[in-house]
Amino acid sequence: MHPGSQMQKQPGPAETLQYGELTGACFRGTLFLVVVTMDSQNITLSIPKDVLLSLKLIAVQRRISVSHLLTQALERLVEQEHAYARAQRHHLEWLDRGVDLGTGGKMRTRREELHERL
Repeated sequence: MHPGSQMQKQPGPAETLQYGELTGACFRGTLFLVVVTMDSQNITLSIPKDVLLSLKLIAVQRRISVSHLLTQALERLVEQEHAYARAQRHHLEWLDRGVDLGTGGKMRTRREELHERL
């Protein structure tokens, strides 16, 4: 990059930059521009201190923010709930349709015979 030029802020192809041009160091690297746009809403949570400490440690181990860690967990929860609702609808529809037991809708045995005690 030359003095006075501006870095591209829009998504685009990977660019190879001379890092030394920016800082004076000798390094050649590849810059990937990744832009993810997602509408988000800030919320306030009350979390016990020991749980928050554990969350922070997990986030550090995964090299992500606590916010990102919680977002991932909540996205999984939402997907599980949606999957459960889909499965429930599917099975309720299956029950409404009924199952062909191969009897042609006719009972071949009397009720008394089924409940007869030996």
